[in-house]
Amino acid sequence: MHHCCGFSNATYQKMLGVLAQCETTMMKSVEVCNMNLKEQETYESLNEKIGKWLIFPVLQYSYAVLYSHSPSAHPSVCMLHANIAANKSG
Repeated sequence: MHHCCGFSNATYQKMLGVLAQCETTMMKSVEVCNMNLKEQETYESLNEKIGKWLIFPVLQYSYAVLYSHSPSAHPSVCMLHANIAANKSG
């Protein structure tokens, strides 16, 4: 039996299966993204509660270690630098 576009029933069923898997994967990805955002908010809140007096020396040391290996090797170095600058000005 042929469905639209000349696909056999088996091919049509396989395509539906693949689409269902894609939909499930996309829904899982959205959930993981939401969980990651919530976790990020939690860590940001904890960071504020701990205070800059504790975090600043750790960031400064981490930045020095990362920068000493390679000044431009990883984007996190830029993020870390921005965090240190923010802590200095705050």
